[in-house]
Amino acid sequence: MLYALLPALLSYAGLLYVVHLEALKLGLKPTPRSELPPFWSTFISGAHYFVPIIYLLYALIIQRKTPEYSALNAILLLMALIIVQDLWRAYRRSESLLSGLKEGVWHLVKGFEMGARNMTPIAIATAVAGIVVGIVTMTGLGFGLTDIVAALSGGNFYIVLVLAAIASLVLGLGLPTTANYIVMAALVAPVIQQLAERAGIHVPLVAIHLFVFYFGILADDTPPVGLAAYAGAAIAKANPINVGVKSFGYDLRTVILPFIFILNPQLLMIGVNSAWDVIHIVISALIGMLCFVAATQGYFLRHAAWYERLLLLAAAFCTLIPGGHTDGIGIAIIVVLVLIHTKRHGLYWFKK
Repeated sequence: MLYALLPALLSYAGLLYVVHLEALKLGLKPTPRSELPPFWSTFISGAHYFVPIIYLLYALIIQRKTPEYSALNAILLLMALIIVQDLWRAYRRSESLLSGLKEGVWHLVKGFEMGARNMTPIAIATAVAGIVVGIVTMTGLGFGLTDIVAALSGGNFYIVLVLAAIASLVLGLGLPTTANYIVMAALVAPVIQQLAERAGIHVPLVAIHLFVFYFGILADDTPPVGLAAYAGAAIAKANPINVGVKSFGYDLRTVILPFIFILNPQLLMIGVNSAWDVIHIVISALIGMLCFVAATQGYFLRHAAWYERLLLLAAAFCTLIPGGHTDGIGIAIIVVLVLIHTKRHGLYWFKK
């Protein structure tokens, strides 16, 4: 958990910044506070919905039940809560309990209907992905992947990282995250470790495993399968392919992060000697992640020109690798970028 802490925080910080930039690009404004429902009364009125979530965590973490058993019981508990909730509402309205029971059953039926409709495209995508996984398993292609990656890379460690990332995305089709990690840890991680040793590059084993794990997660929303994209599209009632393409654009920050920490294990808190080192790494990596997100989204304080995006990428690569010289270069690039950007858009001290 300690190794994965900083990359996870950087990934979520990048995601928040992506959402912020997307809102700026679309001109979205926050809802006025006067139009928002009162916080505490709204929170308390729906606090009972925490019960299934608390039970789910208890069953998984404390009782060590299987995910399927825990999820099923949590769903049954939620169904019971819906019935009790409608009975209570009928009682509060001075109506008969039978009418409350009918309303609760109607809500359950509508929930089953919506669940079936939303699961249909996910089931189709899973079935198609299962064909791919079945072909890989039956033909033995997965077990020959080690030799394929090693042959295509020609022994070059950096090429094998790219091939391993692609292989993780392909093998992640239709596989849950845990299963995808197990496959990649058994097939691809040893290849990366062997070629790193041949190239004389010291890479901690945990960095290699996190590398394949990150790309396994990325496979969940990568078109054309992207099971997470299909689930999100069902909720938003949008086109799954469009959702997958858009979400992959948002997830580009996740693409660069594994390459950074496998080449610089300090991001995994490895080789860190003091609290100052941790602070330095966090600040440096955070600046680099925000610059990388701004470059991929094409937006800084305003829309960024192509040369400004190149400057952002240069600053990102300099600051994502903690070090006195690289950080200094990165900060200098950011200062130059701010001056160019504000002058081009007439902002701040350049504004007439």
